[in-house]
Amino acid sequence: MIAATQLQLFLDVLGVFVFAITGALTAVRRDFDIVGVLVLALMTGLGGGLLRDVAPDIPPSGISDWRLVTAALVAGLAGFFFHPHVGKLARPIAVVDAAGLAVFTASGTMTGLAIGAPPLMCVMGGMATAIGGGILRDVLADTSPAVFRGEWYAAPALLGSFIIVTASSYGALNHAVVWAAVALTFGLRVSAARWHLQAPRSSVEG
Repeated sequence: MIAATQLQLFLDVLGVFVFAITGALTAVRRDFDIVGVLVLALMTGLGGGLLRDVAPDIPPSGISDWRLVTAALVAGLAGFFFHPHVGKLARPIAVVDAAGLAVFTASGTMTGLAIGAPPLMCVMGGMATAIGGGILRDVLADTSPAVFRGEWYAAPALLGSFIIVTASSYGALNHAVVWAAVALTFGLRVSAARWHLQAPRSSVEG
């Protein structure tokens, strides 16, 4: 079993920064001013963690840990001032979003494990952390969230979280397993975006 504190902090900061970049770039493309860019970066970067922490009654790290707030603000400023360069590196945004999804899946799952939550709560917490920031970003930018458009968004997060929880239950959780789950979640999300994989929908005629 790994000591989760340092790895989890790294995943949190990385996830916040990456997701905040997607929020900042989305805001720039919607022609928001600098305040709007920073707000959307903060909401996108910290939203999933706030949702994760409120659920099990943990003090929300997004408003109690200066490192996470700083990461989101730095990402927002980078997106605002350097968006032509960041945009080239981050195009399409779906790739950066997939990275945030993957990292926050691991972070959210490990938070649940750290407080001794039941396996199902850990898996659901990992998914909620992964998709929460993206939902907030899309709603605030007046865009339909990807998770509601039939795209494979929540499913990769569920699978990555399940792998971490399963490894933990067998006492086999280590850094390699965590990063393998991150890589798998990222790969599935990027593949889904690339090949337009869709979840089944009901056909309603009216």
